[in-house]
Amino acid sequence: MLRQAAAEGVVLGVAGGDGTINAAAKVALEFGVPLAVFPAGTLNHFAGDLGLQRLEDTARAVRAGEAVLVDVAEIARDRTHDFGPLSETEPEVFLNTFSLGVYPDLVRAREAMEGRIGKWPAMLVGLVAVLKEARPVKLRVNGRARSVWLLFLGNGAYAPPGFAPAYRPNLHDGLLDVRLVDAARPAARIRLVAAVLSGTLGRSRVYEASTARAMRLTEIQAGAPLAVDGEVRPGASQLRIAKGRRLVVYRPLGARRA
Repeated sequence: MLRQAAAEGVVLGVAGGDGTINAAAKVALEFGVPLAVFPAGTLNHFAGDLGLQRLEDTARAVRAGEAVLVDVAEIARDRTHDFGPLSETEPEVFLNTFSLGVYPDLVRAREAMEGRIGKWPAMLVGLVAVLKEARPVKLRVNGRARSVWLLFLGNGAYAPPGFAPAYRPNLHDGLLDVRLVDAARPAARIRLVAAVLSGTLGRSRVYEASTARAMRLTEIQAGAPLAVDGEVRPGASQLRIAKGRRLVVYRPLGARRA
């Protein structure tokens, strides 16, 4: 349906949440058409970062012809170490986030509780609950052997720094926001919980934050699922993630995240 709409129209419009918008973004890139995002999902992270709070915001931007370029991060289930064009398999993309490890479970636990107790308390309670049962994921990150509780990649640098990234000030900075929690250090599980509870995660030795334009993940432990724009997907033994193309997306001039 998306391909038919993109072939027949000059703009591809989509109403839904982040998973639906992810599917539409791939088709918009394939057909070279702009994307009009109507926020109609549960959380609407991508629309929120664009400053689109209501359906009328998008309609106004389309009528006025107001749009911006946004980065698209691309994932290839990799057989080479080349960061060039994607392989023959259908490309996978993300507009918001990619992660493996405990992050998908942590987000689900937080969202289930934050309406009752608030976001930060829900994050802390969820972290303790998830880590009770969690096992680290072993892999190589750009060739370096690692054992991690989680690896988070954002499509663009997120704010604030720390364990709970919330929004992006810039949607076309060309960067991957890399956040990693190391599981190889002694008592890593206890250190992680203590650092989050004390608000010192940014200074903890188990936490690493950086930016990159591309990343190669190899020898990924079997059975480790991926979370891509809020959707859990099967894992792979090798992945490469790179920033490359940009997508035209409608947004009113001067729109800001609420």
